[in-house]
Amino acid sequence: MENGNYAAARSEIERFFWSDFCDNYLELAKARLYKEYGEERVQAQWTLYHALLTVLKLLAPYLPFVTEEIYQELFRKWDSALSIHISDWPIAPEEWINSDADFAGKLLLEILHAVRRQKADLGISVGAQLASLQIFVAQAHISLLEALSSDIQSATRAQELVFSSLLKESERDLQPLQVKLVLLL
Repeated sequence: MENGNYAAARSEIERFFWSDFCDNYLELAKARLYKEYGEERVQAQWTLYHALLTVLKLLAPYLPFVTEEIYQELFRKWDSALSIHISDWPIAPEEWINSDADFAGKLLLEILHAVRRQKADLGISVGAQLASLQIFVAQAHISLLEALSSDIQSATRAQELVFSSLLKESERDLQPLQVKLVLLL
């Protein structure tokens, strides 16, 4: 809440909730949440719980009654505070901060945004299956993307992923988080 600008703070919280959380995290987490058992499912549930509780706490000053009702129904039995309005303000513990994971997340989001843009430009549904998705990135990012391939495939609905390195001269014009795509329907 920079300089006491409550409207700007609320706008940023809402942008995060609808864009980052709903459009992106939930889309990426679906495949993990649908698994019957396993560590990936538990990790997705844990992240979902903490992210939603944090967003709820951030929205509490703006939507006091709605956030209190949601808190009482979904979180109170696991949280120590009797009310969301007397609970601790959310602060990310140091051990949650990881610059490599942050970069991976930003690169993943850039790919998702680029795929959605291209699908929209082609007039096809965001949920349409892709026969193949070819992603051109700097050579240094290919191994990272290979580690994220199941998330990319799940969120983009691509049956096949192909990671390709850009030619050296074209890499100079590419920003660190920029990707180029080829979609095959």
